[in-house]
Amino acid sequence: MALRDNGSLVLGQRGSGSYHLDGGVLEVGGVNRIRRGNSGAASFQMGGGTLKFSEASSIGSDIDPVLKAGTSSTMDTNGYDVSISGVISGSGNLIKQGTGRLSLLANNTLTGSTEVQSGELTVDGTLTGSSLTVDSGATLNGDGLIAAATTIDGILAPGNSPAVMSFTNGLTLGAGSTTEIEIFANSTSNRGTDFDGLDVSGAFTVTDGATFSIVLNGVGSTVDFDDVFWTSDQSWLIVAGDESPNVGETVLVTVSEDSQGASFDARVGEFAFVVDGNNYRLNFTAAEVIPEPNAFALIGGLMALGAVMRRRGRSGDSA
Repeated sequence: MALRDNGSLVLGQRGSGSYHLDGGVLEVGGVNRIRRGNSGAASFQMGGGTLKFSEASSIGSDIDPVLKAGTSSTMDTNGYDVSISGVISGSGNLIKQGTGRLSLLANNTLTGSTEVQSGELTVDGTLTGSSLTVDSGATLNGDGLIAAATTIDGILAPGNSPAVMSFTNGLTLGAGSTTEIEIFANSTSNRGTDFDGLDVSGAFTVTDGATFSIVLNGVGSTVDFDDVFWTSDQSWLIVAGDESPNVGETVLVTVSEDSQGASFDARVGEFAFVVDGNNYRLNFTAAEVIPEPNAFALIGGLMALGAVMRRRGRSGDSA
């Protein structure tokens, strides 16, 4: 193990190297500031301490953090974007703290719990473990696979743009949670490209008071309420499951502006989530088209003209 002047932690510089973060705070920052040396093996063991980042950072695939049994270790992004390409393993617990984003890119094999207390956790690989909880104010996103039993009390935002996120051990949306569903096109096709989706194996529960936020104005969106698409009823497959969803009586739905800045209201239509077998769909009911006032005047004028013509016809017959 070697400590460099630039704050790097180099493991296995000559032969095998290991570092045990069993308490206290290890602060690093930058690209590959924890890395393996030119030769030898490297082991980064977390046994209850805090790994804190002092700038935007990445840990490469040559370092595989291990969470020690019976301990809870913290990664504090401290307001920065941090990515980990190595495989996180071990039976200890992982806590994500700090604003900023922690991106997990590998197919991790940890068996303990993961708790997101603040900031964002992005899973673009696989996250295993006994459980995953996302606390109020924190966010889970990405297009990866979550194999831990998951409870969202904060924000669930599948994808980094429209994508499908998978949960293989159930998903519970808590009473104060918000699930952001992006729709990027005037289309119900191309799930995962034109709109977000969730694949859920096991129990899918939506608790009373949970909110679904329909986002139509994300960067790159072409949703336009003036398009003919929005004059007819539509349906999107949002949650594809293998068990019938357990949905509370009060589920809130909010809708953003379209990509042109037009507000959504009853004159456009109505959104509602519905249970469809084992799936959970977002349905849109288009508003009934009401003729403009000048159209009413035209219709009334034609009706009056028709009545006059009929009266004239009857007068001619009597003559």
